[in-house]
Amino acid sequence: MTFVHFRPSASLRLLLAFLTAAVIVPAARVSAQAAPDAATRVLRATAVASETPAPMVLLKVVSIGTRADTATGLPSASFGGTPLHVGESETGALFVGSPGDVDLGAQWGTTGGTVSPEEQRALHLWRAKLQATKVTGDEITVAIDWRRFDATDGRYESRAGDRRTITLKDGERHILDFVSSPAAGPGDCGSVLVEVEASLVDDPALANTTLGYDLWLVDQEPGGRQVTRHMEMAGRQRESIDFRFVPIGWSSDGSPAADNRRPDILVEVSGTIKGRLQPDGSVQIAVTPSRTVRVGDLSGSTGYREKVLTAKPGETIRMDIPPSGPGAVRTHQTSLSLTVRPW
Repeated sequence: MTFVHFRPSASLRLLLAFLTAAVIVPAARVSAQAAPDAATRVLRATAVASETPAPMVLLKVVSIGTRADTATGLPSASFGGTPLHVGESETGALFVGSPGDVDLGAQWGTTGGTVSPEEQRALHLWRAKLQATKVTGDEITVAIDWRRFDATDGRYESRAGDRRTITLKDGERHILDFVSSPAAGPGDCGSVLVEVEASLVDDPALANTTLGYDLWLVDQEPGGRQVTRHMEMAGRQRESIDFRFVPIGWSSDGSPAADNRRPDILVEVSGTIKGRLQPDGSVQIAVTPSRTVRVGDLSGSTGYREKVLTAKPGETIRMDIPPSGPGAVRTHQTSLSLTVRPW
């Protein structure tokens, strides 16, 4: 059998290379499309979120009653709760009690619009206009214009109210007003607390998104020797997740302990982490670390303020944890690196 050695020309080699790339590239694209469903869902979700001009919020005015004799809570009532974009507002009213009745629970209700107190014939009526003016991460800035009307001698007078701007974290409440009925009897509603509540609304495309977190802790002594800890976890977006690293043992001179089970100093870093997808596809990550140091039978903990970081999925970011504890470990450099990915 005779074999003929074929040597393609330069132009033919270029054509073959092009055809090979045309075959390989689509195969790579098919492989990428075969990624885990979670990743695909996040990519689609962030694409939908990028079309949303602004996050949406829920604003409520909530009234909470308390029994006069036992101080136990009574069912609450609220108005509001319609999803609003930044700049939009909602107006409504809530009312309690009846003129001449010492039981504030004799009447209880809410209504929308700018109702007059005479229409409800209540003892106390609160009317409020709520507007979300700004959303930054998990913080919502709310402008409030409110008035309270009290029934006195068959007439209604405005006894309290103002205009204020407050900033609340997601799900947080702010006290607006308080009234009581000193003459309320046992079992009666003796007082009412009125609060404003603000919360974020997830885009339906993002509501069930799960985020995975890859955490690395590095604790380094001045001489350069370091100990690392690693952990992985996952949770739904905007869910606060607790983390706790395996403790690190150090000797009294600040060097790594040979036996981590019986070190002179034991350092444990823990905290909470919460991620939230942003309209541009990035993830805003709120980290609140804490450090506990044990020396013998004595221990002390240091809590740190929440730090908000922003990263793209797959990007690794780092934050430094300020020193704390006895002198042997106070000179250490401690850092937390994290990567967030679709789960």
